[in-house]
Amino acid sequence: MKKLWKSLLSVCIVTAFSSIPFGASAEESLVKVSSVDEISAAMSKAQPDDTIVMRNGVWKDAAIVMEGAGKQNKPITLRAETPGQVVLSGASTLNIGGSYLVVDGLVFKDGGDIDDSGVIEFRVGDLEATHSRLTNVQMIDYNPPSNEKNTK
Repeated sequence: MKKLWKSLLSVCIVTAFSSIPFGASAEESLVKVSSVDEISAAMSKAQPDDTIVMRNGVWKDAAIVMEGAGKQNKPITLRAETPGQVVLSGASTLNIGGSYLVVDGLVFKDGGDIDDSGVIEFRVGDLEATHSRLTNVQMIDYNPPSNEKNTK
């Protein structure tokens, strides 16, 4: 009888641990988004250790705002579904405001015709970004049509 209980307990432990993806915690939430509006909605609910995943494809003229508060070892992350396969083009911009925020795997390509703001800014209005970072982000041919424009 003891062997049966030990076997059942082992199966329960293995099942419990296998339900959590490798590298993820039980508290982590993963949300897939396909539009700027969906990013905004997900960010309004995001908690520390949450990840928002942008679906692969070209996002033209996307004004992305990432505003939130992660924690030191539990940032809020906005990442590409597949690194390098989420392409922001045209007049796309990214504003990051808050703390412990991470942006990962995006490509800015074939664009840059934006107003007088920067393409990527570590602030949303008066809210500056602290303890936040970009990682694996590329800028390819992202320039304004005129050399007279200040691109920062």
